[in-house]
Amino acid sequence: MIIISPSHREYFPGISIYDGDAFETPLGIVEVNRELSASIAAGSKNIMLGEAGQLSEHAIEVQLPFLQAVLDNFRIVPVVMGDQKPQYINELAGKIAEAYEDNILILASSDLSHYHTREQADEMDGLVEKRISDFEYEKLLADLEKMNCEACGGGPIVSMMKAASLRKFNKSEILNRSDSGDTSGNTSEVVGYLSAVIYR
Repeated sequence: MIIISPSHREYFPGISIYDGDAFETPLGIVEVNRELSASIAAGSKNIMLGEAGQLSEHAIEVQLPFLQAVLDNFRIVPVVMGDQKPQYINELAGKIAEAYEDNILILASSDLSHYHTREQADEMDGLVEKRISDFEYEKLLADLEKMNCEACGGGPIVSMMKAASLRKFNKSEILNRSDSGDTSGNTSEVVGYLSAVIYR
């Protein structure tokens, strides 16, 4: 399992893969796949093994209980993107595609738009949904750069989709799209969410 997240609290140039041994949640220990981590980082000046961006980042940790609830005996490669420029997206996608084997899942962790009205959020998040549904990751990246839509983990999403494409996974299905107003009742400032699966 490779989990790609943005760095919410710390900027650094490049990409960090946590070089510790494990993460712990109330559901137990999740080990780091150090061999796969090393394989992805090997030969790269932009992908480093270390703690940069990792220690205060939540976007990987929030995924773990859900994974623990449905998977047994899995290990993770915790990837944090300190910079989401195209050069880093492209390198990460290529390195993941090179290291990929059929028993590896890739997960991109991200919210969508933040603190807009539900109507505004629906328009922006709908564009993200369309780009993912149509498997147009280059157009999604362009829309993110032009601020036509928002995703804190836009780089992770595009990296995951491009890596998938390089391995001939080029179909997608949207599983759900919602916003925080569905649970809070406040639709004046919402955060958008989406889940999707990529497959052959």
